Amino acid sequence: MLLRKIIITAPDIYAEKLEIVLSSGHFKIFRFPVIETISFDNPEFKPFFNQINTFDYIILPSRNAVKNFIEQAEHFKIPEHILETLNYAVIGKDIEYLHRFGLKSNLTTDEASTTGIYNALKKKKNIQKLAVLVPKVEIIKEPDIIPDFIKQLKSITEPKIIKAYITRPNINSDLKMMQKIKNSDYDLIAFTSGGEIEALKYLLNNEKLFSNLKVACFGPYTAATALKAGLKPEIIGTDFSSFYGFKDAMEKYFQYK
Repeated sequence: MLLRKIIITAPDIYAEKLEIVLSSGHFKIFRFPVIETISFDNPEFKPFFNQINTFDYIILPSRNAVKNFIEQAEHFKIPEHILETLNYAVIGKDIEYLHRFGLKSNLTTDEASTTGIYNALKKKKNIQKLAVLVPKVEIIKEPDIIPDFIKQLKSITEPKIIKAYITRPNINSDLKMMQKIKNSDYDLIAFTSGGEIEALKYLLNNEKLFSNLKVACFGPYTAATALKAGLKPEIIGTDFSSFYGFKDAMEKYFQYK
């Protein structure tokens, strides 16, 4: 059977698992991480960790948020027994990533998204303090998902916002992969986040080329950014609780091609 060429733009922290899942289908995978993630010393971390046990929930809405939270906790020498007593909120399969560090999320969500976290939190009583670790987005336009999420949280309580890491376009991205896109030498570009869309748009720097890309979006929130950016997704995942749903959507799509 013909192997379809899929370009995945996810950062390495997600790309490895996504590649494994998609490679189990009839796909040839090309990695093209368009986002660069950088840790930085935000002075807000110190007062945050000084009062870490006063928050009702610490929201880590991405693997990078989990990773940088752990790194900073180690930097400030927060004892493991304290970290283990805290309440965490994460998205979907990121709970498995959180488990790697011996921590657990006790928030059950009805959807693997920031909206799922919000819907679960608003059912809780007497929430006074929330902390959410988010990226500091540089160079590109920040997708709506995190700003919209913060607006949702404000209907519960005023959250403490911590810029935990920097995200920006990967200006050192693979030129061969860029040429592959320009030559249309692929079947689909698979986006897992709105940031990837904005980053690729910046890197291509060609509105006509960008608007004609053949793309698949992991779920409706990523698709909303794609549509706003001027793309018309071929695939919008409906089962976005894991990458297997994304794979199934692609396989179904190519059945008719």
